Amino acid sequence: MLLACDGFWDVMDAEEAVARGEELLEKGLTATEAAAQLGNLALRMGSSDNVTVVLVVFEREGEGGGGGGER
Repeated sequence: MLLACDGFWDVMDAEEAVARGEELLEKGLTATEAAAQLGNLALRMGSSDNVTVVLVVFEREGEGGGGGGER
């Protein structure tokens, strides 16, 4: 889930944001690192407004390193 303020959306459309976010996650970045890079990208693209980005990654049970074992 990608949450961002209007300064981000002023320079990025939803399809591009999702594609860029997926690329960053596939490269092994954490959600926090990917969100920071997306925010920096919006600033480099010329956003002159506040830019805040939050990226939340939902994992299925048993995936990733977050708690719970196999059932």
